[in-house]
Amino acid sequence: MINDKLKGVIPAILTSFDENENIYEKGIINQIDYLKNNNIESLFIGGSYGSFALMNTSERKKLIRCSLLKANEYGMKSIVQVGFPSTRDTIELAKFAENEGASIISSVVPYYYSGSILSEDDILRHFEILCASIKIPVHCYNNPKNTGFDISPEFFKKLINTGLLGIKDGGGSIERLAKILRLVKESDLSIDYVAGSTSLLFVSVVSGANGCVSGVSLVEPKLLIKYFNACYEKRIDDALILQDKVLDIRNILQRYGPRAISCYDILNYKGIDVGTCCLPWRRLSTNNSKNLISDLNNIIAI
Repeated sequence: MINDKLKGVIPAILTSFDENENIYEKGIINQIDYLKNNNIESLFIGGSYGSFALMNTSERKKLIRCSLLKANEYGMKSIVQVGFPSTRDTIELAKFAENEGASIISSVVPYYYSGSILSEDDILRHFEILCASIKIPVHCYNNPKNTGFDISPEFFKKLINTGLLGIKDGGGSIERLAKILRLVKESDLSIDYVAGSTSLLFVSVVSGANGCVSGVSLVEPKLLIKYFNACYEKRIDDALILQDKVLDIRNILQRYGPRAISCYDILNYKGIDVGTCCLPWRRLSTNNSKNLISDLNNIIAI
């Protein structure tokens, strides 16, 4: 059963910093204004594009408060990613986000030790405590490349039994995707399956996913909405044509550096002041930034 409260393209917003690496609230607000003006209705806050692992608790709270104040003003849905290496800090941030008006809480597994010391039972207990600590829905964020732990279909079923109500899924094969979507469809609960990458949008949404968290949608939100709708409505020919353009954009975004960092250059080029990133992330060189913009302008007018 699909949760009607969450559907469509969900941009993974950047965290804006100033030149002194302080949270740049104006840059966050500018980003949300731009997305709302381009028909985006939901946001993913504090994820990988948001450089959450580079931030301390105070900084993450500033990001959450600023983002939710603007998102709630617009009536936008919000998924706030609160994962920390410790259960204690994860719960603190989850409660803070709930109090600030988040729609949904999402969390990576307690990373760093997740690939070594922690057992499945440890991680299961972590989510069990998290789900019990707040009243709004909790999703897991499967990011095996960065956490060292892959949430298998079998483990996801156990997570549902702890009270988990969704997954942002960033890994796996089509076979794995089908197994998890089967669990979603067979559940008596209203479970969200959200594709965790633009590259997985087509197969996920055509197969039954109700949303996709997309970094590429920061660059071309209207195109991603058009693509999502074609997939969701199973207009396959239209979807495949749009997929080619979307994947071309995605490939260009990673041609000169990480996609998230490229987005700072593109949005600022578009006249949207989103500030900059913080170390150890580094902005593209002047030459690479010019090449990035030129390559994108060859296929879309930015």
